[in-house]
Amino acid sequence: MYLKRLELAGFKTFAERTTLEFGPGITAIVGPNGSGKSNISDGLLWVLGEQGLKALRSAKSTDIIFNGSEGRKALGLAEVHLTLDNATGFLPTEFTEVTVTRRVFRSGESEYLINRTPVRLRDVQELFMDTGIGKHSYSIISQGEVDAVLSSRSEDRRALFEEAAGITKYKQRKKEALRKLEQTRQNLLRVSDVISELEGQIGPLAEQAEAARAYQVLHAELVELQLALLVAQYTGLQSSLGRARERETELTTELEGLRHALGQIEIRETTLRAELAALEDELEERRGLENRLASAVQAVESRITLLTQQEEQARRERARLQSEREGWLGEAELFDGEIAAADAECARLHGVIAGLDAELADADAAVKDAAAAVDALAAEIQARRGVYFDALDAAARMRNELARVASLLRSAEGRATRIADEQAEIARKLAAAGAARAAAAARADERRAAREKLVAARAAAGRARQGAAEAQAGRRTEEARAREELAGLRARQQTLRELEESLEGYFPGVRAVAAAVQAGRLTGWYAPVAELLDVPAELETAIEVALGANLQDIVTDTEEAARAAVALLKSTRAGRATFLPLDLIAPAPRADVPALPGILGLAMDLIRYDAEFEKIARHQLGRVVIARDLDAALALAKAGTAKGWSRIVTLEGEVVHPSRAITGGSLGKSGGLLTRKRELQELTDGVARLERACGALQRKAQDAAAEVARLDAELSALAKASEEAAAGMADAERALATVGRDVAALDERRAALADEAEWLARERAEAKTEETRFLAELDALDVRCREAEAAVDAAERALAGGQQDRDAVTERYAALRLRVTEERGTLQARQSAKRRAAEMRDSLAERLAANARATAAQEGALAELAVQQREASAELLRGRQAYASGSAEVEAARNRRAALLESIAANLQEHKDGRDAIEECQGRLHRANLRTTQVETELGFLRGQFFEDYRLTVDQALGKAAPVESRGVAVARLRELQAAIEEMGQVNLGAIEEYARIQQRLGFLTAQRADLEEGRERLVTVIAEIDATCTAKFLEAFAAIAREFQDLFVKLFGGGHTELSLTDPSDVLESGIEIHVTIPGKRNQHLLQLSGGERALTALALLFAMLRVKPSPFVVLDEIDAPLDEANVGRYCDVLRDFTADTQFLIITHNKGTMEAADVLYGVTMEKAGISKIVSVRLAEAGAAG
Repeated sequence: MYLKRLELAGFKTFAERTTLEFGPGITAIVGPNGSGKSNISDGLLWVLGEQGLKALRSAKSTDIIFNGSEGRKALGLAEVHLTLDNATGFLPTEFTEVTVTRRVFRSGESEYLINRTPVRLRDVQELFMDTGIGKHSYSIISQGEVDAVLSSRSEDRRALFEEAAGITKYKQRKKEALRKLEQTRQNLLRVSDVISELEGQIGPLAEQAEAARAYQVLHAELVELQLALLVAQYTGLQSSLGRARERETELTTELEGLRHALGQIEIRETTLRAELAALEDELEERRGLENRLASAVQAVESRITLLTQQEEQARRERARLQSEREGWLGEAELFDGEIAAADAECARLHGVIAGLDAELADADAAVKDAAAAVDALAAEIQARRGVYFDALDAAARMRNELARVASLLRSAEGRATRIADEQAEIARKLAAAGAARAAAAARADERRAAREKLVAARAAAGRARQGAAEAQAGRRTEEARAREELAGLRARQQTLRELEESLEGYFPGVRAVAAAVQAGRLTGWYAPVAELLDVPAELETAIEVALGANLQDIVTDTEEAARAAVALLKSTRAGRATFLPLDLIAPAPRADVPALPGILGLAMDLIRYDAEFEKIARHQLGRVVIARDLDAALALAKAGTAKGWSRIVTLEGEVVHPSRAITGGSLGKSGGLLTRKRELQELTDGVARLERACGALQRKAQDAAAEVARLDAELSALAKASEEAAAGMADAERALATVGRDVAALDERRAALADEAEWLARERAEAKTEETRFLAELDALDVRCREAEAAVDAAERALAGGQQDRDAVTERYAALRLRVTEERGTLQARQSAKRRAAEMRDSLAERLAANARATAAQEGALAELAVQQREASAELLRGRQAYASGSAEVEAARNRRAALLESIAANLQEHKDGRDAIEECQGRLHRANLRTTQVETELGFLRGQFFEDYRLTVDQALGKAAPVESRGVAVARLRELQAAIEEMGQVNLGAIEEYARIQQRLGFLTAQRADLEEGRERLVTVIAEIDATCTAKFLEAFAAIAREFQDLFVKLFGGGHTELSLTDPSDVLESGIEIHVTIPGKRNQHLLQLSGGERALTALALLFAMLRVKPSPFVVLDEIDAPLDEANVGRYCDVLRDFTADTQFLIITHNKGTMEAADVLYGVTMEKAGISKIVSVRLAEAGAAG
C-alpha cells in the first residue's frame, strides 16, 4: 500500500483545488517560509481524524477554512481527499483503492466519507488502527514532535511504542470491555436493589393473598346463594307473566268486534266521499276548461301584440344591415393598400439581411483567429514561466552554496580567533602556573561545598515531594471512594425512582388509574394516600401496618373524578381501586384515648400532612392508636378507658383489635411504600451531599497535583544544578591534576597552533576566491531571473492585448448577430402584418356576403308576419264564444256538490260513537299490557343481572342454581355471609395476582442477576486475556525496537551506545519508558544536555527503529532535518534511502542535501498574498533530460 494522491480544496491557504500525486520513494516539498508547505502535512493529519486545534496550528475550528485574501473572498467549505493504493490488501477493506474525505463547513457542520460513503470518525480511526498510520502514530512527524519524543515524560512515550507493537486495537477492546464491565456492575447493582425491594414486598403480599383467597371462598358461597334467590324470583315472575297474557287475549277479541262495526261505517263514508270526489273532479275539470278558454283568448291577444312588435323590429334590422354593408366596403379598400405596402417592405428587408449575413461570416472568422492567437500567447507564457522557475531554482541553489561558503569563512575566522586566544592563554598559563594551581584548588573546594548544599536541598525537596505525592494519592483515594459511594447511591436512587415512577408495589387498579392520568384519559386530580403522608422513620412500620391496603386508596378532588376512574377500570377490566373524593368523604369521629405510659397517641396526630387532607387522615387514622410496644397496647385495651378506637398498632407492627385479638410476628424485610418514599428522599439528599464532597475533594486533589508539579520542577532544577556542580567539581579537580602536565605540553601546542594558523590563512583565501566566483554566478542568475520575469511580464501584456482584440472582435460579432436577429424580427413582423391584412380582407368579404343573405331573410320575415296577424284575429273571435258556454255548466255542478256534503256529515256522527267505544276498550287493554310489560321488565332485569353479575344466560342460571327449599333460611344464611365478609374488612383481591406477578418477576430478575454475574466473569476473563496478549506483544516489540535503536544510532552517530528501559517492569502495560544514550567520544549524558542536532538524530534513530520493527506504508517528515549540519544530513538521507523499499516518504524541507535525495520535488509558492500554489518537478526525469 502507498499514498497515491492528496487533494486539498479551501483548506487553510489552498484556496484553489490542489492535487498532489505521489509515487514510491521520496517526495520533497520545498518553498519559502510562510508559503504553506506545512499546511500539506496539516491536511494529511486532519483528514486522518485529528481533532486538536493545537496540533493543526489553529486557534479555532474555522481557521481550517480559507479565510480570504485581498483579491479573493473567504470560502464556506474546506475539504481534503486522501487516496491510498490498497492493491496489496493492507487495509481491512475489499477496495483496491481507498479515498478518505473530510469536510468542514463554516457553520460548524462536518462529515467523513470513505469512497464517497458517509461514515463516522470512529470508522476512519478503526480503518487505520495498528497500521502505523493515524493521528497518534509515527507516520506524521514534525520538528516539534521529534523533540517531544525525547522531552516528554517517560509515561507519555508509550503511545509510539504501543503503535509499533500493534496493541492499540487491543487497548481499545480493553477500554470497551472495561466500559461494559462498569455497565454490568451498575446493572447488577440495580437488579440487586430491585430484588431486595421485591423480597421486602412479597412477605406482606403473601398474607394479603391468603386473606383474599379466604374472602373468595365466602364470596363464592354468597354469590351462589344470591343466584339461587334470583332464580326463585325469576320463576315466580314467569307465572305472573302467563296470567297477564291471558287477560290481554280476552281484551284483544272484544276490541276486534268493535273495530269491525266501525269498519262498516267507514266503508259507507268512503262511498259518499268517492261520489263527492268524482263530482269535485268534474267541477274541477269544468273550471279548468273555463280557465283554459280564458287563457287561450289572452294568449291570442298577446300573440297579436308580439307579431306587431316583431314586424317593427324586422324593419329596423333591415336598415342596420344596409348601413353596415356600406362601412365594410370602405374598410376593404384600406386593407388592399396595406398589403401592397407590406410586399414592398419585405423585399427591402430581404436585401438588408443578405448583406448582414456576409458580414457575420467575416466576423466569425476574425473571432476564431483572435482566439487562436490568445491560446498561442498563453502557451508561450507557460513556457516562459517554466524558464523563470528554473532560474529561480538555480538561484536558490547558488544562494545555498554562498551560505555554505560564508559558513566556512565564519568558521575559519572563528577558529583563527580561537587560535590567537589560545596562544595568549598559553602564554598567560606559562607565566602564572603556580597561581593557576592555587586558584584551581580553591575553586575545587568551593564547588565541593556548593554541591554538598545542593545535595541537601535536593534531599529536602525529595522528601517534600514524597509527602505531597502521598497527600495527592490520599486525596485521590478519598475522591475515588467518595465517587464509588456516589455511584452506588445514584444507582440505588435510580432504582427507587424507577420503582416509584412505575408504581411498583401498587395494585393493578392504582397503576391503571395513574397510567390513564398520564395519558390524558382522566383529567381530574388523583393521588394515592401514601404520597400525601409525611411519616417519621420510626413510625413507618406502624403506619404501614395500620393502613395496610388503604395506603393505596386514591384521593380525588371530586366525586365526578372518582366516578370517571371507576368507569375506566370497569371498561378496561384493569382491576379495582378505592377512591376517597374530598368533596364527598365525611370526617370520621376521633377516638378518645387517655394518656398512658407507652401510648404515643392517635396515628393522625403523629404524622404530617397538608391541611386540605385532614379529612383523609381522620378517615384513615383517626381511630388508630399507636403504642410503643405490645405490653402498652394490651394495657390500654384491658383498661377499657379508650373510646372509639378501631385498632392499636405498636412500633414493631403488632396489632390489638377491639375484640382483644392480637396480630403479630415477623414482617420480613422492610420495603413498604412509605419506607421507599423516605429512602428516596434520603438518597436524593445523600447524592447532593456527596456531589459537594466530591467537588471539594477534587479541588483538594488538584491543589495537591499542582504542588507535586511545582516540587517536580524544583527537583528537576536542583538535579540539573547538582549535576552541573558535580561536573564543575570534577573539572576543577582534573584541571588541578593536569596543570603540571599541561605546562610541559604548552610549548608543543603553541608550535602546532602556529602551523594551524598558517593552514587556516590558506583555507580562507581559497574560500574567498570561491565566494567571489559564486557571487558572480549569482549575479548572472539574478539577471536571468529578471530577464525571464520580464519576458513573462511582456508575454502577459501581449496576452492581455490579444484578449482585448479577441474581446473587440467578439463584441462586433455579437453586435452583427443582434442586428441580423433584429432585421429578421422586423421582416417576420411585416410578413405577419401582411398576413393579418389579407385575413381581415377575406373576413370582410365573408361578412359582406352574410350581410346580403341577412337582408334577404328580413324581407321574407316581414311578409310572413303580415300573414300571421290575419290568422290570429280570426282565432280570437272563436275563443270568446266558447268561454261563454263553459261558464253555465260550472254553476250546475256546484249545486250537486252541496247535497253530497250533507249526507257525509250524518255518517261522521255515527263514526264518532264507534271510535269512543274502541278507545274505552283500548284503555283496559293498555292497563293489561302495562302489567305484562312490568313483569317482562322485571324478568329482563333479572336476565341482565344474571349476565352482568354471573355471566350466565337464563337457561344456564336455571340449570346451575340450587333449589331454595326455604326462602327465610336462605336469606338468614345470606346475612351471615355478608356479616362475615364485612368483618374481614377491606380485602386486597389484587394481592393474589400481584403476589404471582412479583413472584414471577423475582424469578426473572434472579435469573437476570445470574446472567449479569456470569457476564461480569466473562468480561474479567477477556480483560485478563487482552492484558496477557498486550504484554507479550509489547515486550516483543520493545526488545526489537531496542535492538534496532542501537543499530541505527551507531549508523547515524558512527558509534555510541543506547539503552531502553521500563520505569516499572512490574507493570508493563502502564510503565514509562526511559531512554539512555552515550554519544561517541562523550560520557553518558542526560537527554536534556544533548545539542539540538544530537537530539534530532537520537529521535530519528528511535523513529526509524520503530519503522523497522513495524513499517508504515508512508511517513510524513516536516522539517525534522532543520537542526542537522551537512554531514548529518548525508547520514540521514542514507537511512531514508534504506527504508524506501518498504516505506514511502513525504518530506517538507529547506535542506539542499535532502532535496537532492528526493525522487519528486514539489515547490510551494504564494504568487498571490494568502494563496498557496504547487509547482512539481520529477527529478529523475529532469536528470535524464539534462
